[in-house]
Amino acid sequence: MSAPPDSRLRVRPMLAADCAAVARIRTAGWRFAYADLVPRPYLDALSEEATARRLRDQLATALPSSSPYSSSNSPWRPLANPELQHPADSLPKMEEGRTGPHHLVAEQAGEIVGWACLGPYRHPDTPAPATADGASGPAGGQVVPRGLHGGPGDGEVYALYADPQRLGTGIGRALMDEVVALTSAAGHPALRLWVLASNALGRRFYEKAGFAQDGAEEPWHIGGATLTELRYTRRLSRP
Repeated sequence: MSAPPDSRLRVRPMLAADCAAVARIRTAGWRFAYADLVPRPYLDALSEEATARRLRDQLATALPSSSPYSSSNSPWRPLANPELQHPADSLPKMEEGRTGPHHLVAEQAGEIVGWACLGPYRHPDTPAPATADGASGPAGGQVVPRGLHGGPGDGEVYALYADPQRLGTGIGRALMDEVVALTSAAGHPALRLWVLASNALGRRFYEKAGFAQDGAEEPWHIGGATLTELRYTRRLSRP
């Protein structure tokens, strides 16, 4: 008789076999978190298959890198040509030799229940290219006022989602704890992220995780609507 699956929650690097489950969680997370914020036709058009395909392409085109994330003791993988849809999921193409986004999954009883994507901070004082669907980079592709831009050594949380049916069970916290630990271990002095001003649930989660608004904000144009994104920052202690 086989042993029952381990029910403990664990966080590990994402594998190609996880992409379909991650795409399902990301799509469900969008439709849950942005149900009353983003126009419904845009949410209805989200494709799990297309998202899974992009994730597999990222994992299949990994680039070598000298980044601390990519050391032999690190679970991070450097990725080439990242491209997702949301400003907090959509990343400018990285030049060869630079570290791209890194993906983590939360797993419980053999099931993928959460996902996080992160990497080096994308400088808002350098306009980010638009993604294929017209959404732009972390600050809407615009310039953040001088003094509000992030430092060149900062890290960024590009995306973090838990299965909407399991919210409040510690999945998001476990992912964020790992994100913070690894970003700090890589020597980054701060961790930044962008969140919709109208996303009260997400903002409460990030504030409980030690993030605070730093004064930067930008418009996000999506599906015929214009929304406002706020930047949150958490200072990190050096290992």
